[in-house]
Amino acid sequence: MLVETGTLDLDRFAKIRRLHDSTTNAGEKAAAATRMKVIAETAGMTVEQVASKLDAAAPKPVHDAFVGSSFAKAWADLMNTPEQRAFEEKRAAEREKQRQEALREHGTQEALFDENPWERRLRESCQPLLGRHAVHGYTTLDGWDGVGSRIPAKVRIAVSSAYRLPRTVTEAWDETQFWEQLLDHRCAFERDYEPWHWIRARIQVVEELCDTLPSRGIEDLQRRVEWMRHVNNLGWSRDVHEDNALIDRLAADVASMAGVVTALAGMVERVSRQEMTSAAVQSGHEDHASQHPAADVRSGRPYRTNADKRRDVLALLGQGLTDREIARRAGVSPTTVGSIRNAQNGR
Repeated sequence: MLVETGTLDLDRFAKIRRLHDSTTNAGEKAAAATRMKVIAETAGMTVEQVASKLDAAAPKPVHDAFVGSSFAKAWADLMNTPEQRAFEEKRAAEREKQRQEALREHGTQEALFDENPWERRLRESCQPLLGRHAVHGYTTLDGWDGVGSRIPAKVRIAVSSAYRLPRTVTEAWDETQFWEQLLDHRCAFERDYEPWHWIRARIQVVEELCDTLPSRGIEDLQRRVEWMRHVNNLGWSRDVHEDNALIDRLAADVASMAGVVTALAGMVERVSRQEMTSAAVQSGHEDHASQHPAADVRSGRPYRTNADKRRDVLALLGQGLTDREIARRAGVSPTTVGSIRNAQNGR
């Protein structure tokens, strides 16, 4: 790695120049040229001066020109295969699509790269932790270089308190998607774009919440499944402890949902038993009333047989009334109406 000289970031300039020299896309080339100019002007230099400094710092080739030319030819041959050309065309089309999406959302490339409110709060919260690597001189946060999942405690506190942490799996998934889309859009214009350490730290904290927050309902459980699908498609393996935490949380979610389903099943069973008991009691009264056919003691109405009630219900079924209204008019239960309706429909 080239050491940063003063305010001149040679590493970043070199990456952007490689993109500028290698791409055939006019949009990418113009964007790279603009960013090289910004880096040079920040250091009080021209692009040509920085390029000259970069070339002077480049290591000298060890092998002779024949080796270099042979490698270049082999590389050119590899990049010129039909498969590679098709791959590059597909990748260029995807980047162009993302660039257009980014411009529709942000308006301009400059607005896309502008610091948003979340980024500003993260930077301000982490400002006291900023440092420099003792050897290479790059930026660190409390000694953390932005690589690896072991975030220092002070950094974790800083990014967690910069603004409210997600409280549900759905909120955590939404924030994860926000950062992924933003970084994808920026990388569409600058392939070597790298987010600041405080953004990396915040993303890691939110991803941990996707792993470990309990699901509060079906929506959260669905978002967790989407998160698991996202993890599966990353293209690399995570730390086994992260995967174990996710599996344990999913198992707890399933157990919780099973408890809810069991409780609902018990409620349905109790209601069913109550209806059966009510029907039995009603039947008992009707048997009792059959000994006194003159009247229904409870309602004062003339006694009606089950056949009478069925006839009354059938007469009301075709009038577009609800089961409850039919039950009220016919003097029967809604359950009885439903049973007669189902019998008529052949269910």
